[in-house]
Amino acid sequence: MKTGRNNSNRGYSLVELIVVIAIMAILVGVFSISVGSLSGRKVNKCADEIVATLERTRVLTLGKEQNQVEFRLYYDATQKEYKAQIYQGGTLVSDRTVGNDAITIKVTFEGDATEYDLKAGTIQGSEPYVNIGSKTDAEKIGLFLVFNRSSGAFEQNTNSVGGTDKTYCKKVTVSGGNREIEITPVGRTGKILKQSK
Repeated sequence: MKTGRNNSNRGYSLVELIVVIAIMAILVGVFSISVGSLSGRKVNKCADEIVATLERTRVLTLGKEQNQVEFRLYYDATQKEYKAQIYQGGTLVSDRTVGNDAITIKVTFEGDATEYDLKAGTIQGSEPYVNIGSKTDAEKIGLFLVFNRSSGAFEQNTNSVGGTDKTYCKKVTVSGGNREIEITPVGRTGKILKQSK
């Protein structure tokens, strides 16, 4: 005998809804932690690549070759990536991709509190230390660092912004996600320090 009542309940109970929301919250938390650690690794790898290229530049400078050796760090807007290059006697001898568009690299100079973003393309190499004559206009853009052959220290005034020469590079800040690493090229000694912020 049918009473006309439908006993099948097709809705969700409050407990089921709370369990589903809790599971989703846990998954979102795990995902955000893994994405954060992934971007932190990319920032660390980028900073390591910059330091390694700088160290190689110093070794080449202090080696037997007489040609001037230059380090260049710049943002390639067409490829959307950061590059670290080594020029020796005006010839490109190393071209490494150190980071992608998700990373931000800013440069600060001694006596200037402004942080210059490499993506803006406002930093340019300066003569006579940087062999500008053999480079195209695009190759002149970026942070140029040159070691002194006799002392191993960094040369002064290898960069300019808006036509004004900058004494020494004070720091290079690599950041992305929640990670920030500072690379400090100590001008008068040629040391390269790296520290997480």
